[in-house]
Amino acid sequence: MKDVIKLAAYFIATVVIGAIVAPILFWSAQSLAAHGVFSFLAKYDFETFFHRALLVAAVLLLWPLLRVSNVRCLADLGLAPNSRWGRDLFAGVDCVVTPCMAVPPFPVTESYPQTVAGRPMATYVDWIAPTFVWSMTGLPVAAVPAGLDARGLPVGLQVVGPPLGEELVLAVAAEIARLRPIGAPAHAALAGEPSP
Repeated sequence: MKDVIKLAAYFIATVVIGAIVAPILFWSAQSLAAHGVFSFLAKYDFETFFHRALLVAAVLLLWPLLRVSNVRCLADLGLAPNSRWGRDLFAGVDCVVTPCMAVPPFPVTESYPQTVAGRPMATYVDWIAPTFVWSMTGLPVAAVPAGLDARGLPVGLQVVGPPLGEELVLAVAAEIARLRPIGAPAHAALAGEPSP
């Protein structure tokens, strides 16, 4: 019964600390947004800050809970190693959405970008790794235009689904395309010329 009491105390303390911290976070965020600092915080309501405060409190109080429960290592929990950890890691995740490329579109006269984020690219393959790695997993993958960069050139997203999840991947890709229509890019931008 002692463990039940410890766990109940942990949950009660998490809610109490979350309830104390949430208003402080909310008012601070609203004040910062009102003064033009981190103005994006204005769109979040109190409930969002309360949920975040609960998560922070739960994480902060987890260590004391484990200490009073005499949990010093994973073996103390009596858990067997999970041989299916890779599959289980993404349990409940319907699909993954990632950028298609690590760089925005570049002039057609270049074979490939010479650097990405300041890191030199030795070969053509180096800069497209985020694209082909997903395809090598055997999972269904779709690429979809998702908007335009500052020059008016298209940028894309990849939608990666679960095994045999082609229908889901295509539905998500179609929804992205519907929500983010790009139209046709300007011909000047395609040629690498400055836009008028």
